Amino acid sequence: MVMAVSSWLDLSNLHWKVVFGWSCFVWLSQKLQQLVQDMELRKRLGRAAKQKVESQFSPDRETEIWLDIYHRVLDKHSVN
Repeated sequence: MVMAVSSWLDLSNLHWKVVFGWSCFVWLSQKLQQLVQDMELRKRLGRAAKQKVESQFSPDRETEIWLDIYHRVLDKHSVN
């Protein structure tokens, strides 16, 4: 799940790293505790998430995505 989130929310500026196995739970627990205690970190993450969502899921962007899908389907099924 952490990997999925990091694919759409750039966490690179937080200097966190993903580890696997049991240590992943320890790492996640530590990071959640840090998030609970650090209001500025919560604000930065909130602003970053908002900016990412607004840029990737704006009405204009959604229209571009749907038009691209529509054109690919038409191209696939068109008779030449």
